Amino acid sequence: MKAIRTALTSIFCFLILFGCAPKTENIPKNQEEEPKQEVQAFTGEEPVQPYYASKNAGSAKELIGDVLVVSIFMEDPEAKIMPQLENEMSEEVRKAADWLENEAKKRGKAAKIITGKDDAELKMHYQHPNVITDETGMPYDDVLLIMKNLKFGSYYNRLSKKYNTQNVAFILHFNKNGRSNAYPSGALEMWSPELISSDEANEAEYAYFDICMVYSTVQWEKTVSYVYAHELLHLFGAADLYYTNQYVDDRGENALNMHMEKQTLMSKYCPNEIMHSSSITNCEIGDLTAYLIGWEETVPIKYVYLLYNP
Repeated sequence: MKAIRTALTSIFCFLILFGCAPKTENIPKNQEEEPKQEVQAFTGEEPVQPYYASKNAGSAKELIGDVLVVSIFMEDPEAKIMPQLENEMSEEVRKAADWLENEAKKRGKAAKIITGKDDAELKMHYQHPNVITDETGMPYDDVLLIMKNLKFGSYYNRLSKKYNTQNVAFILHFNKNGRSNAYPSGALEMWSPELISSDEANEAEYAYFDICMVYSTVQWEKTVSYVYAHELLHLFGAADLYYTNQYVDDRGENALNMHMEKQTLMSKYCPNEIMHSSSITNCEIGDLTAYLIGWEETVPIKYVYLLYNP
């Protein structure tokens, strides 16, 4: 009897110490069995990628409900955008919108994205006086001038009232070869501390505008819909989940190990993630991106590491 009591006591102690212990945040070996765990909100002081700051900010707040995508076709003395090319660009934007709407449905969200293919008022044209030579994006001061010249303030207000939405994203289209990028409003301090405002008398408030730039070719190949979707997602809070040599060069040799580890982890966790690569044909929005753009309230804890810069 004493031996039985001793055995039961041992089992009881074991259950207290281990069986009832709270779950830890260690990364489990089996990804499929991992539950989603809530991630603490960032304070803004952590060294995270800046695109996260654009979540619920600026003219493109949520990728839910009615969302307007405005196309601005940029020309300069050397590069024109003829009607056929403009139509092709508009088609790719529409395809990107259809894909985003479908991804939203997969997560129980409803997004109705309206583009220039649906409403001609969502198309604008701009003649830049100088040849645009920067293949990695226009300097933000130039973008600011374009917005002021096109009177973005009153234009945004008109569209907002027409569609009863505050979700308006802007695309600058270039008939050039280059690397597309985004200027999300929440991260503007990276490029310019200025507030964007209209000088018109009826503009009482300052407003930020979410803008991305897309080139007609990338490494001399036609830009496809997934590239447009990738850049648009930045405006709603998504972060880049690929890590280039420039990532390492800008931060020194100490960043190399983290760079390689992140590449490996991302390829393992979600190889078809659109923010990891927009050059594949079966892209998807993974758990981390869905969390960053507000489609999910929680995310597997393992993904948080991918947002931090050294």
